[in-house]
Amino acid sequence: MAWPLFNGSTTETNLPIRWSKTENVAWKTPLPGRSGATPIVWRDSVFLPSPDEEKKLRLFCIDMNTGDVRWQKIVGVGDRETGKNNMASCSAVTDGKHVFALFGTGDMAAFDFAGNKVWQRRLPEEFGAFAVMFQYGASPLLWNGTLYVLLLQRNAPVYGHARDGRPERRSWLICLDPDSGKTLWRHERVTGAREEAMEAYTTPLPFSGPQGVSLILAERTQ
Repeated sequence: MAWPLFNGSTTETNLPIRWSKTENVAWKTPLPGRSGATPIVWRDSVFLPSPDEEKKLRLFCIDMNTGDVRWQKIVGVGDRETGKNNMASCSAVTDGKHVFALFGTGDMAAFDFAGNKVWQRRLPEEFGAFAVMFQYGASPLLWNGTLYVLLLQRNAPVYGHARDGRPERRSWLICLDPDSGKTLWRHERVTGAREEAMEAYTTPLPFSGPQGVSLILAERTQ
């Protein structure tokens, strides 16, 4: 499998371009709930999130060849839906040794490929409940051995799910150590945008230019 190019393209060839319930289907695996996340593949392992019937948020590891569920782990609780979006919309990332999963509740965890938990964090304990209208859905970025999490949210929080007693919210790009989950640094996003325009659901994008590597943070201005 080609390394991701961070632009939606691939160098792979002879890929199927049509599907139906039977055409180009190798196997089907039922999941307890729906997700807006993209499944990720490393060799013969497929990782993807899903909520269950009890609103618990799970990370699944599935055998790519058979569709069998190798393991599933609960990372957080409290799934909510807004429209067609829910708390399992962030795609996982992996370095081939660990897989990192983030959910819209702010629950984040790392597991090895056998399903053993390496570390876990609840980001709202530090940054407040995520104050975005259609539920948080930005995927982590794993780049050059470092994890980046983008948290762009509204200040002050007006949504019921974000009212946790904290009167203000600040927006951040957070850099984490993938081995421990500890924060290495954080950079505040200051904006003149107002109301919903302060929020974003995007993933940081690495860009190599003449002045070195930069991280592009896409957001609206108003």
